[in-house]
Amino acid sequence: MKTYKIEINKKELLKALSDYYSKLKNTNIIVKETHNTGYSGIYEEKVAQVKIYYEQPIEILGHTATETVDISPEDIKAIINEDLNEKGFTVNSITYKSGIRQAEYFAYSYEEVYFDGIELQITEKQKTFSYK
Repeated sequence: MKTYKIEINKKELLKALSDYYSKLKNTNIIVKETHNTGYSGIYEEKVAQVKIYYEQPIEILGHTATETVDISPEDIKAIINEDLNEKGFTVNSITYKSGIRQAEYFAYSYEEVYFDGIELQITEKQKTFSYK
């Protein structure tokens, strides 16, 4: 079984998700992304935390409020699988291309959290044959 790697940059990902949710909700949806430093594990290691989401207005007790809807990696995987299934492929894994790197501004050095997009590992679906 062949495995393929596809990289989708942040701009392409956010546009594709915006298009998908706009079509699904029949309204203009703009998917956004934020990233910051978080801490994980028993030793509180620094990690990049990425949040992909969109906001939509909802009516509550006669007032308009803003609902924030988070989009998880599993949601993204399911959305991409919808398109790939028709083409005979499936997503094995999805990985955020994110992390923490050293950056410099003149003589000042600092840590910078980044999110550059996603990396997909996809495989071709097994073809099944039926004999009559």
